[in-house]
Amino acid sequence: MVPKVLNHSSELQISRSCIILGGSSAGANLAAVVTRKAIAGGIPISGTLLQIPVVCHRNCYPSEEYELESMRQNEDAPLLSRAALDQFWAYYNPPNITDLQVSPLLAKDFTGFPRTFIQICGLDPLRDEGLAYARKLWNFDVPCSVVVYPGLPHGFNAFTELSAARVYHEDMLKGLDGLISGEIAGGIRNYHGK
Repeated sequence: MVPKVLNHSSELQISRSCIILGGSSAGANLAAVVTRKAIAGGIPISGTLLQIPVVCHRNCYPSEEYELESMRQNEDAPLLSRAALDQFWAYYNPPNITDLQVSPLLAKDFTGFPRTFIQICGLDPLRDEGLAYARKLWNFDVPCSVVVYPGLPHGFNAFTELSAARVYHEDMLKGLDGLISGEIAGGIRNYHGK
């Protein structure tokens, strides 16, 4: 996919020197997978922006490495419950849930991965997946900045009248700016409201 876009970079007015891939929820999964494939194909990716990412099928989550408490703690969360998440996985029905194109968290090597900005909701069954993905990046010295929105559910940012949703959007723009400029600070920051 990325090579095809790059082949048309001039007509699409895309800078080949600053490619940033991003997505939200399942789209974040796609961004993580496409980033890995691009790197393997020798295509330089400048950054990834992952919002409320799903990065591992829960039936193959590496519990020996990472906790998955958020799946239990936020089982009945509004907007995305564990039952809804299970239903989405059933619709997807991948033939091999351990395939890195399904569960990119299972990768053993993140060498050469680009700087990353991740937004995570505290009241989200997927919270711990996003945190585990950030830890994997940090273990490979990949600059990764994480913002957590405690007490807020998966997809709350769709309610644009909420002040927290506006902050989420502002944080995304700042994160994107950091990916473009190369000035991504590592670590985790919590949103505390305004």
